[in-house]
Amino acid sequence: MLIIGIITLLLYSSYNKIQWEELKNIYRISGLIILYSIIILYNSTNIIYIGKSLSIFNDLLMITPYTIYIKILILIITLLYIIIMNEYMKLNVNRYSLIYSDYTLLILFNVLGMCLFVESYNSLLIYICIELQSYSIYLITSRYNNSYYSSKSGLIYFLIGSLASIMILIGLVILYSITGLTNIYDINMYLSVNNINSNILLLSYILIFIGLLFKIGIAPLHNWIINIYVDVPTIITIWISLVTKISILTFIYTLIYNMSNIFITQSDNLLNILYILSILSILSMIIGSIGGISQINIKRIIAYSGLANSGYMLYAIIANNQLTLQAYIFNISQYSLTHINWFLILILTIIYKAIYSYINNNNKEMKYLPQLNNIYGYIVINPYLSFSYIVTLSSLIGIPPLLGFYGKYYMIITGIYSGYLYSSIILIFVSGITAYYYSYVINLLTFKVFSNNNNNNNNINNNNINIKDKDNIQIYSNQYNNIRNQIMVLSYSICYIISLITFIILFPLLILDIYTNGSIILDFYQFML
Repeated sequence: MLIIGIITLLLYSSYNKIQWEELKNIYRISGLIILYSIIILYNSTNIIYIGKSLSIFNDLLMITPYTIYIKILILIITLLYIIIMNEYMKLNVNRYSLIYSDYTLLILFNVLGMCLFVESYNSLLIYICIELQSYSIYLITSRYNNSYYSSKSGLIYFLIGSLASIMILIGLVILYSITGLTNIYDINMYLSVNNINSNILLLSYILIFIGLLFKIGIAPLHNWIINIYVDVPTIITIWISLVTKISILTFIYTLIYNMSNIFITQSDNLLNILYILSILSILSMIIGSIGGISQINIKRIIAYSGLANSGYMLYAIIANNQLTLQAYIFNISQYSLTHINWFLILILTIIYKAIYSYINNNNKEMKYLPQLNNIYGYIVINPYLSFSYIVTLSSLIGIPPLLGFYGKYYMIITGIYSGYLYSSIILIFVSGITAYYYSYVINLLTFKVFSNNNNNNNNINNNNINIKDKDNIQIYSNQYNNIRNQIMVLSYSICYIISLITFIILFPLLILDIYTNGSIILDFYQFML
């Protein structure tokens, strides 16, 4: 369905001059494509699988219940993102209509690569899908080519991503030279009955895993991708900072799960691989928690928070027991919801605060940087949006009964079940550190006095709303009240949705958990998967 949709969009955009009306049609077509794909995938969950999976195209793809769920999650995120992008374009149509005319097409190519990648079961297809996913991300990152920072970020992403791809390719080539096979299942069976040189096998898997983790910026290979998240426009950061983590971490789980079949003859090597991954997980948690303390840019705080959460999810994956899948699925779902919500709140804050500052200061330009000193006392300006901030950050802290609490709780249980006691203690410790800067943001929102002069000394880059066209300034000024009302309504809607999900739905499950010794949610996800 995605392939048919991509061809349809290519034909439509080729024979129509891109104006605002055509751009809206592109968003509508993309939304319908994603929605129909979700319906098809949801209906496919009724398939009775032989064993635990279903292979198609001569074992090129391996369909499992959890990969179907991950694809549905990716498509839901895509649908939400297209809706957000459509609303964002309404306020920036004159500036971005041509720049983002083929943006949804790149998004669909990226989604196609991710959906194929999570189900890839052949080394050739694995490399093709990871490159399809990567190259579309490079183009998305550098699409806003009017900005020096965005173009530079796209080039850096391409160079470093190419290095990671080379590492993956070398690892796959070494693995093929050892076994002469490309199918993952056949490779595992071959290694389980043959005594292979341990050092060469260890090198091949290390290159594959390090290359995959390099692409999502796991510590200590993280600094470059954090700078990219900050330099590109916020609307693009939403996408590139989330979806690649979902697909790559899911594929890593698939690899580790299938590697358990060769523990009999290669136990020492594979345990060494898990130890290396656990070290990277611990480093990501520590650096992600400590690195965000000294930051003043909200996007950098979100980036370091994402680094810490990547460490959490990698920690759950390497536990590799019967609770791992449920804990990972639950955590990746709640993190995706929280991540999108935080960025949506940030975009609304940028728009609302920029207009507010322009009206009150009578500036010639509307300027706003997503920095901490720009949210002082924001609860006075927009209480609904501030409440959304507080709920989102409280979930990231892990305050019950919010989603973040259950995510961390089940990850800790999963790690302890596999004997990762010290790693679990470190996870609890770094969660306390991250709670500090989340709480600090809440403190700025609610207890600091708002000042209209916070924006005077900010350096302007491409993350700002910087409108030099006087006609555009006048349009924004005339529409201030309408936009203000829309944002207030949207902020209220966000608060309502979050409250519905976290309090109304999870509160009965919390009560049931008390009587089932904390197993009701895991049992529910095991039943669904």
